[in-house]
Formats: sequence, structure tokens, C-alpha cells
Amino acid sequence: MRKTFLIALAALLLAVGAGYFGLIFYADYAARRQIDTLVAALAADGITASHGAVDFDVFERRLDVKDLAVEAPGQGKVRIAALTARGLDQPAADRVSVREVEIRELEADGPLPLAPDVTGRFAAPLISLTDVVGPAQVATAGQQPWPLVLAIVEATHIGRIDIPASSTSTVTGEGPTRVETDVTYGPLTLERFEAGKIARLGVESTTFQVGGTPAVAAQGEMGPVVAENIDIVPLLVLLDPERRRKETEFRTVYGSIRAEKYGFRAENGTAETWAAMKVNDVALQPSGVPAEDLLTIGRRVSEVAAQGREPAPQEVADLLVGIAGAYDALRIGGASFEGLEAKEKDGPTVTVKSIALGKLDGGRLDLIAIEGLTGKETDGASFRLDRLALGGLHPGNTLRFAAEVATSPARMREPAQLMALIGMFGSVELAGLEASVVDKGEPVRLDTLSLSWDAAEGAVPTRLAFKLRGSGPTAGLPPGSPVALLVPDGVSRASLSVDLAARWNPGDKAVVVEPVYAEMSDSFALHGKARLGNVEPAAFSPDPTAALGAAMTANVDMVQLTLTDSGIYDQKLAEAAREQGVPPEMLRQLFAGFAEMLLGPVVGDRPDLDPAVQALVAFLQKPMGTLSLRVTPRGPTLPLLTAVEALRNDPTSLLDQVNIQVVDNP
Repeated sequence: MRKTFLIALAALLLAVGAGYFGLIFYADYAARRQIDTLVAALAADGITASHGAVDFDVFERRLDVKDLAVEAPGQGKVRIAALTARGLDQPAADRVSVREVEIRELEADGPLPLAPDVTGRFAAPLISLTDVVGPAQVATAGQQPWPLVLAIVEATHIGRIDIPASSTSTVTGEGPTRVETDVTYGPLTLERFEAGKIARLGVESTTFQVGGTPAVAAQGEMGPVVAENIDIVPLLVLLDPERRRKETEFRTVYGSIRAEKYGFRAENGTAETWAAMKVNDVALQPSGVPAEDLLTIGRRVSEVAAQGREPAPQEVADLLVGIAGAYDALRIGGASFEGLEAKEKDGPTVTVKSIALGKLDGGRLDLIAIEGLTGKETDGASFRLDRLALGGLHPGNTLRFAAEVATSPARMREPAQLMALIGMFGSVELAGLEASVVDKGEPVRLDTLSLSWDAAEGAVPTRLAFKLRGSGPTAGLPPGSPVALLVPDGVSRASLSVDLAARWNPGDKAVVVEPVYAEMSDSFALHGKARLGNVEPAAFSPDPTAALGAAMTANVDMVQLTLTDSGIYDQKLAEAAREQGVPPEMLRQLFAGFAEMLLGPVVGDRPDLDPAVQALVAFLQKPMGTLSLRVTPRGPTLPLLTAVEALRNDPTSLLDQVNIQVVDNP
């Protein structure tokens, strides 16, 4: 078996630090001989290994080795200035143990396992291990190194690891795409390592710098970081294709991670700080992660970046699809981020009280909520948002949709693609939004906006609920726009309220739309409800053909609308009267007479419609009135598609197919 430099290091540490060859039974010369034998075995596998002085005290059960070095061509090298193992023992024929291990001046560098285009380096002046117990021998089949790493990890126990100080650095890219990172860690403690599981890992402080080119220059720091109930085996399994395919169950990677006082400052003026972050119950399904695809795609994107060009749309799409697969194989119990402050050069300053992530399971994130957002633009204008929440978000589906758009932007206009957006999340909630839109005038306020639905991916929702409450200055409305026409003259600030709900009852195959409500202050109010019958389950199918076929069998059972004039009719009549130079009352009677003349022939053929016509005429004659009508099919049924086609081409043709009744008590 060929061994990478990591495997060689693990085997060497196990051999010399844990008594791999039963050194308790040998004198000093035997220790040197066994280490020389190991070095020769590594050389036979193409790995260069060397060591300096070797001393073994059989009475104190202590081993000292100087100047250890292991190098694998193209995979990196490891150097250790000195290694000391105390309290060597062999508690069983297949187990070896050591009370204490000290590793001094450790340096390791080479390409990263999952990012071969990134060169990394790790350095630690001192690493201390206590209560180490490991296997006397480890054997695996095949020529790949990672099964051996897994076997050693899963058979090893370490009571505690202390690293008083350490650092890492990475380098990737060339020229204008070069990125360098340097990270310095404070005291690190790892407690109770057992078969790849770590009870607790803590780092007291971290500082970092990013450089390489001025465009990416930045520095930052982080306070204490604590992770508990860690399992590194699922991550190592990703590097072993054969075992990864067998790992179909979710395995916890982190029970919890907590970090405090994160700060980031870029040379371009961007700055960001977080007070605290926490993530709970992170689990991974190794078989669901497309590791090889991600590695291949990542390498290709890195090559493109090194060439100084933008990746092709298909390359972007492949990367997005690969990441989407990883999301589907990830499970998170929840996460929270508190106390954000962010600022961009020549941009807004933003603070956020908290961001909360709910449970991610089955590719679905049940909630992401932003609370207490405030900000200020460079011109002094301020904005705030009390709450923004998305429910039932599918990150994987969103990335796949983005991949399709990347390769075919025109598909965004296709109905099927628009329907696909419905399946990406299940609800939106927005509360307490306030922002200035006119030059330091009154702000727009959105008190409440909520939208939720139940729908299969890419299908028409079986339940829909929408609510809107807001207000804003009328000075910013475009002249002649539909909204501006609904605002009475002299109103400097208008409020708008909208409610809409629809639900399908599978028992009677009916869709009920109730309420339908819209109201603008000092303008109008609209109330309504509707019912569709014979709506088959296939109408909500993701299959467009099946959905269209079911829609063709649906009928309109009833539509009821109530319109209340709250002042807009009088306002618009007065405005038109001034333009025409006539009294408003004359214009009112003219409109009423015109309506009666237009609908008169209809009443002649359909006397049953006369009450509805008279109600409409009275509504036009009387200010601040209310008109309430109920529409039902005249025949046994009124097909939905027939009604839609008539409204599109000739709305008056519907009069022959419906009954219209006046509702006295709407």
C-alpha cells in the first residue's frame, strides 16, 4: 500500500510514540533498528523519511526521537524537531499505550486533501497528548490511504490534547487572483478523543489576515470558540469512496458550536462584527455528498480563476448543482447569529439584532428569520425592519433553479419555471418595515406582509394566504399610475390593506376563495368571496398536462363582490367636472344615465337582471354608497376556462351565462 505523508506521519507517531513495535521489550539499539525498518518500508513506497538521534530508556519507559521528517512527492511533508513519549506500555497484545506525548516544532505543508489547488501549512511549537491508547497493528485492503486513516482513528483513544499556540496559512491562485490567508490560534484544547469522537474542543482566540492582492486584503479576529460532541469520522468517510457509498445514515458531526466576538475589516472599507454565533446538531449523510463531483468542479473553477476569466455558465451551473446535492445530505438542528454590525465603504451601515435558522432536514429549512434590522444610507436616510422570515426554504432547489437560469436565462419567463419558484419556500413574513423614498420626506411603512401556501414542488398551491398592511406618502407615486389614480386629491399619505385566502377541500372537490379584501384609506373598500367546484386533485399536480386537464373540468359556482365608495368616486367626479367646466352632480347623473342606457337592452331580454342594474345605477347616483352583487351560473355549470376566456375577449358575453343577484346584507 502506498501511503500519503499524512498516513506516514500517523504510522510513525503510532510506532515511536505509542510503542507500535512493543518497544518496552527492547533496549535503545532495538528502538533505533525498528525506526530504521519503518523508514525503509516508507522508502519502498516512494515516501522519503528520515530521523535524527533515537534514545529509549527502558526503565523510565521513555522514548526520544529528534528531527523526524516525512515527505510524499506531490502530497506534502511533515517535520518534527523532537518527539518524547513517556509511560510506554502494552496493556494487551493488540493494544499499546503511552501516558504522555510531547511533539515540538511540528510543521506540515502541502496541497489540501479536498482542495488540491490550495497549498496549506500548519505549524505548532508544542503539542501535548495524554492517555494515548491505540492499536498495535492496523491492516486494510486496497491501495487507497484513507481506509488506513479511518482504521487508526476509529481504534484510537486520547484523553486530552493541548496546543498552546498554532498557525495555519494557505495560498491559491497567481497574479491578480492570488489569495493568501494567515491564521493564528490561541490555546487550543481537545478533550476525550474516542474512536473519532471528541467530547469538547475549545480555542481561546483566533486572528487572521487575508492578502495576496490589494483587492482581497483584510484582517480580523474571533473570540472563544467551543465545539462539543464532534465526530470526524463522517468527514473522513467523504475521502473514502467505497465506504462513503455504504454510509447511508445521518451521522452527527457537531453537537454544538459556539463562537463569540467575530470581527472582519477589509482594506476597501468593508467592516463586519458579530457578537455571538451558535449552531446545533449538525449531521451528515456521507453517501449523499457528491464528493468527487465537487472536487472536480472546484478544481475547474479554480483553474478558471487562475486564468483571470469568468467561469462559463455551464461551469457555474455544475458547481451550483453539486452544492445543492451537499445541502440535501446535510441536517442542522438550528443556528443563531446575534449582534451584527456591518458597513461598506461609501455604502450603508447596517445593524441586526439576530438571525435565526430553524431545522434543516430533508433539504428543507423550516425557518430563517432576521430580527431588528436598522440601517442608515450615506445620504443620511434611515431604514428599519422589525422582522423578515422565510419558511419552508429549499436551498438545494434554489441552487438547482439558479443553475438552470445560468445556462438558459430565457427560461425565467416560462410558466413552468415560475411555478418552480413556488416550491422553493412555503411562507414569507415581513413586519415593521420603514424606509424613506422621497427626499427626506415621510417614509413608507409596511406594517405587515405575509404570504404562505401549501404546494408540491412546481405545482399550484392547495392553500394560499396573503395579508398586507402599509402606508406611505403619495408624493412619490408616478403620475397617472393605477395606484396614483386610486388616491383622492389632497391626501398626502395613504394606507392600503389587502387580505386574500384560498383553500382546496378534497372532500367536496371545491376551492373556496375567502376573504377577498382590499381597502385604501379615503378611497374604496372591496370585499368578496368565490367558490370553484369539481376541482380534481390533478389540478394541483406538478405535471402541467395533468393540471391543465383537471382545470378544464373545474366550474365557477359563485362569485360575490361588495364595493364601498369611501370618497374616491366623489373626488374623481369633482376633478373631471372642473376639467369639463360643469357641476359635479350633472356629471354624476350623466354617468348613471349612460349606465342605465347601456344595460337597458340587457334587462329587456333578462328581466331578472333589473334589480342588479338598478343597484348599479343607484350606486353611481349616491356618494359614499355600497354595491354588493352575487354571481352564479345560469345553467347547470359554468366551466372555469369558459369564464376566463370570456373575461379576456368579451366580458359582456358572460351576462348570458350567469345570474346576478343584489345582496342586501353583504
